[in-house]
Amino acid sequence: MTRNHEIDAHHGWSKRHILSVVDDEYLLPEQRHLKGIRKRRRPRLDIGIAANCRDWRNTFQSLDDGGVSNVARMDDVVDALKKRNGVLAQKAVRIRDHTERVHGAQNYQSSLTLARPDFVGLRLQTEDQVIRASAAGFLLDMEWATATTDSSFLAGRQHRKLRLGCDLTAPLELLARASRHPYLAGNLNKPRDVMRSPRFQHTYAADLPERLYASPDPSPVSTPRLLELNETLATELGLDIGWLRGPQGIDMLAGNRFPADARPIAQAYAGHQFGNFVPQLGDGRAVLVGELLDTTGQLRDVQLKGSGPTRFSRNGDGRAALGPMMREYIVSEAMHALGIPTTRTLSLLATGEHVFRETRLPGALIARVAASHIRVGTFQYLAAREDIDGLGALADHAISRHYPHLAEIPRRYLGFLDAVVARQAKLVAQWMLTGFIHGVLNTDNVAISGETIDYGPCAFMDAYHPATVFSSIDHQGRYAYANQPRITVWNLARLAEALLPILGSEAGGDDEGFEQAKAAIGSFQARYEAAFHQGMRHKIGLLTEQPEDLELAAELLGLMARNGADFTLTFRDLADEVDGSGRTRNHFIDPTAFDSWALRWRERLAREPETAADRAARMRAVNPKYIARNHRVEAAIAAATNEGDFGPFRSLLAVLARPFDEQPEMADYALPPKDEERVLQTFCGT
Repeated sequence: MTRNHEIDAHHGWSKRHILSVVDDEYLLPEQRHLKGIRKRRRPRLDIGIAANCRDWRNTFQSLDDGGVSNVARMDDVVDALKKRNGVLAQKAVRIRDHTERVHGAQNYQSSLTLARPDFVGLRLQTEDQVIRASAAGFLLDMEWATATTDSSFLAGRQHRKLRLGCDLTAPLELLARASRHPYLAGNLNKPRDVMRSPRFQHTYAADLPERLYASPDPSPVSTPRLLELNETLATELGLDIGWLRGPQGIDMLAGNRFPADARPIAQAYAGHQFGNFVPQLGDGRAVLVGELLDTTGQLRDVQLKGSGPTRFSRNGDGRAALGPMMREYIVSEAMHALGIPTTRTLSLLATGEHVFRETRLPGALIARVAASHIRVGTFQYLAAREDIDGLGALADHAISRHYPHLAEIPRRYLGFLDAVVARQAKLVAQWMLTGFIHGVLNTDNVAISGETIDYGPCAFMDAYHPATVFSSIDHQGRYAYANQPRITVWNLARLAEALLPILGSEAGGDDEGFEQAKAAIGSFQARYEAAFHQGMRHKIGLLTEQPEDLELAAELLGLMARNGADFTLTFRDLADEVDGSGRTRNHFIDPTAFDSWALRWRERLAREPETAADRAARMRAVNPKYIARNHRVEAAIAAATNEGDFGPFRSLLAVLARPFDEQPEMADYALPPKDEERVLQTFCGT
């Protein structure tokens, strides 16, 4: 059998690897000779062949006659075939021996099985993509699948040549698209005979003491209904979309029933809420189902939010209303499209039940995906209990998960604190550059991964003003737009306080640990300003740095605040001003205020090395046209809640997935709200 596994992605599959498509119509012209092979009914040891393939029926008949059970180890298959078919036996031996050389006999010998009855495939228990491909009728040769450990498959995105001899970590949909194979292209969305449930890991529970989590009892909902599935994200996670849409997948996403390897937990944490310390908070309406290794090799949490009461519910019902769950779905996916680190939303489900807040509301839950759910408040929980061993274990786990390069340095805990400070400084700068207001920036809502987490009363500004507040519970403006950098550094100081016992132990003394922690926290402002100032230069079209740049940007922001200028559209429309007057002045109550600023701005642009066209394109790439405007989010929620109409929700998601594109047919979504459409308050939903 050939060892050449490189095939031109524009010309389909090599004829050596298209081995048994059942229907002749799916054969490419150069594969017609295979029809004759099938007619001779030669049994083959190929994986992923559809259930009604006659070759495999014959092979299994041969194995059954030899006394082999439906699921057999490779050694059993080889032994049986020696009695029935010497050619196949020799091939099986080659495959077995090669697999053992590549993967190791101890790890793979016991997991190489022939699976039956609904489809025929070689189950590599550590190769979920092989099984998913098999379930779709993806035709692979068994030796082809195990011939190499090359994991650089990029689904044809960067390479014209498609390397087939890989571990199939790429999603099936991308694999099919790259190969352009007609069978796959025509059958990706058809029902599959076999679908695979996720394979969860549980490093959080395995690495950390049980006092950091609880194992809640299942809290089923009556009639779960899948309202929206983020198929792009599901593919990134290596999940079987067909399985997720089926009854077992919906049961898992609803929290009614979990796969056998799932170990749902509710995480414990503490936190400062509006400056007041609460020693025990925790997941009061969420469970961490487990962790999945995504297609880039990163471990991602899958958490259900609104899944029912836990030990940490604090007399709450553990449920969620449809509106807040829709808001989190919309805003988190909008943030992702803007390039801002964020948790993601995998699914939105209706529970078939109602929750009672200010009024009776339809219940819902989401599946949230995160780099992890470790918070500043998680460390505070242990520090409040003087749990030094727990602090060390949690810090080591967080380093392993998010900052593995720090594991071997002499002062890894100090390095960890410094790394968290750096990520938070960059994150908050990105918020400020897009006009995003988190709304409830308590320490338990700060993720040490550097992702935006917990979308409660969040919002994007329309008209710019630094004191803008949307949260209905933020009466003093603690978490106003302009306060977010200061509050974040305050939150990070609380993390440093929690880490002091282990910082001191590795530094050789508490005083030394304290001084090092203070220096790390003190670095936040410079890091934040560097990121924000660079971003603001780019927003106004400046590529080089000049002393007057920051004053120029600050003057524009001041004019915007005094003139009620829309934050998003002012910066977006600046790209049309580089060659002369555009429509930006129309966003200002006093357009002449902008005109005088624009003269100085154009003088500054004249000293830049770029062409006007290049500058305009670069500005449009950093200044979005579309954001999740409050009135659009609320309109989508109202349509779904009051009328059961999810059309506006899905349309909004589609627009926000391409925030920097013009999308002229959707231009209304870019407009600020009319006076009667303005939304001045947002709510937590708890």
